[in-house]
Amino acid sequence: MYDTEPLRAANDVLWEGIGQELKNFGLQPPLRRSDMEFGCDSSNLDSLYFTQTCREPYRRCLAAHVTLVGTPDYGVSGCPPGYYNSVIVVRHLTGTSCKHSLDGATAAINHRVSWSGYRALMAFAKTANIEFSGHVYTGSHLRSAVAVLDGRADIAAIDAISFRYGIELEEGSPYKRLHQLAVTKPSPGLPFVARKNSNREIWFTAIRNAIWSLPDEVRGILAIRDLVWIPEDDYLAEN
Repeated sequence: MYDTEPLRAANDVLWEGIGQELKNFGLQPPLRRSDMEFGCDSSNLDSLYFTQTCREPYRRCLAAHVTLVGTPDYGVSGCPPGYYNSVIVVRHLTGTSCKHSLDGATAAINHRVSWSGYRALMAFAKTANIEFSGHVYTGSHLRSAVAVLDGRADIAAIDAISFRYGIELEEGSPYKRLHQLAVTKPSPGLPFVARKNSNREIWFTAIRNAIWSLPDEVRGILAIRDLVWIPEDDYLAEN
């Protein structure tokens, strides 16, 4: 899920480590990047070996078709291990930097099947007593940020981990030009999943060992502290 250009080399190290750890258990996984998107379409899951997914597609349609392995802990401020939240962002100097002035705003949404970019934003709006006048569907968190900056939308919710990567690792990141209005409540983070009926204990141990063995520089770039177990019921909950 987090594989932008500044992260690719570090992710390669992690994936190589996972592959080696799995070999120690007698597994030979074909770990490589794929452009395939699974979303809520389970018809192509026969080709899935291992991936990371968002909570909402897992909750809505993938849970019955994959093995929940574990959740990386990115040390998100204010969140329990393995949990994350979303950063609510608005434009600078537009008069939309206060909650009371956002009634009737247009929301940028990365995808309808997204916890961090859609469900979290709707929950925030409900709590803040905000009603949006419309939505712009963008296809990604980055495009949502751009939509807010160029005036097509007034507000968006950005996955806190994506937001941190952009701020810390990308010189021209549009996130740096946005005003942070609030953060949403913590939610179970983006879990690793493997094909159905995989041995969860082996996968969990292999990935955790790979994370623990990362060089300090790589660990710093990825900001991964550990792998934790969050019960499936927590992912399937409505809130």
